[in-house]
Amino acid sequence: MKRCKRFLKENLILAIGICLPLIVAIVFATITILPKAFTGHSKFDLLYMTMAYPHDGVSAEVINGQLKISITPEVRNGTLPMPRLFRFNAKSLSSTEISIELPTRSHILVIKKKEILEIPEIKNLKLDPNSISPDGYKVEFSTPDYGIASSFLVSSSYKRSLIMGKNGETIEIIEETNNTYGDKSIKFLGWIIAE
Repeated sequence: MKRCKRFLKENLILAIGICLPLIVAIVFATITILPKAFTGHSKFDLLYMTMAYPHDGVSAEVINGQLKISITPEVRNGTLPMPRLFRFNAKSLSSTEISIELPTRSHILVIKKKEILEIPEIKNLKLDPNSISPDGYKVEFSTPDYGIASSFLVSSSYKRSLIMGKNGETIEIIEETNNTYGDKSIKFLGWIIAE
């Protein structure tokens, strides 16, 4: 013990030089980890839509808390692809597809050459289309930054992810290029605030 004290007295600068980077690393790790530990998961699920590629045959908007998806005759006839609708569960961090079925011609509501789709699973959902949920989570698209040097080594294909985040915690919802269905177009529709 005496040797240790004497060594510290004689080599105080060396001891500080060794301990200071460790202390700084611990402080930065704590600053990074603590906000995430207290954030918890969002209380609100969300809806998003995907398509094979962006086109004008599908439009989706939230009116008075209700989601309205309309399609053109080109989508009904198969000239343009149908969209896919998903619900992202904030607790399980997983997506579930909500089936979209075309109604028979006699049950079509047509407005300005577009028909509004009736989707029973979302009929009673109330949505908030704002990018920030009532509990403070934000939905946005992120694009990876590989840096200048790695751009020569990595494919320059355009890749975005739909993510949600709060206090430094980031959760990937879906990625455009590597999702199950290979869909290249993703649209956030809204947070489910009531069922």
